[in-house]
Amino acid sequence: MTFQSHLYRRGASYVWRRRTPARAGGRILQISLRTNEPLIARRRAAIVTVESNNLFDAMSVQGLTVAEARTFLEFIIEREQKKIAIFRADVRHRGDSESNQAQDWAMGTALRMIAQHGRGAAPLTEAQAEALHIEGRSQVEIALLRENLENNVSLATSTPKDRHGSQILDQLQTSIGRQDIGAADFLIARNKYIQGRAAAYIQAAKDTTVGFDEALQIAEALASPGAAPQPQSTQPAVQAEPVAAYSPAWEDLIARFEAQQRKAEVKALSIDQQVRIFRL
Repeated sequence: MTFQSHLYRRGASYVWRRRTPARAGGRILQISLRTNEPLIARRRAAIVTVESNNLFDAMSVQGLTVAEARTFLEFIIEREQKKIAIFRADVRHRGDSESNQAQDWAMGTALRMIAQHGRGAAPLTEAQAEALHIEGRSQVEIALLRENLENNVSLATSTPKDRHGSQILDQLQTSIGRQDIGAADFLIARNKYIQGRAAAYIQAAKDTTVGFDEALQIAEALASPGAAPQPQSTQPAVQAEPVAAYSPAWEDLIARFEAQQRKAEVKALSIDQQVRIFRL
């Protein structure tokens, strides 16, 4: 793997020069390394290169702004509540509020579980079904929940190229008014899409009237890190990994650093560059 340090000599001293990515304007950055010693210049240039790579990577994955994410969430809740209202207004479904609420509960709960567990939400386990039955849910409701989980779990891994993902992308572009949607933007939008739909159906199952504010509060609760999964299942305790005896040797320090970076899913190129710097 080659390593580009972006090091250039300018007169008697050295400079670091690099073009920023197109998404950041594509301009030339030039920094004086304040030395005329080749070895010192090479080390400083390598450090600046690694930091610039990290900066550009962060710029590429920063995702939607808070305002854009909220706008999209509100758009999804309003859209889903309109669909629910239209369904309830249909003469074929009037007067069947108990059945409507059971279906809304099943859909809302399925989407909530998918929002919290991703692909792991389906299938519904027997332990989860039994817990719901103890809580008072009927066999019909549990069967509807199982069906909705199976039908909607693919949302958790949808991409802009499949049917569900293309719908999410179209609705995101419509709601926030821009077309340049990156991968990180889509991942955030996909989560908001699932959370917003879940909130709309959960609120509808609790009340015969459409309440936007209540649904928005439910969606925000789903997005919070402390949101409790429902129904819960017992998970085995995670055993701590054995810790090897500490070695202060330089090569062992580098090896531990590499292992930690790979565990943190840092890009291989960035790890390689930093290791090269340590070995200069």
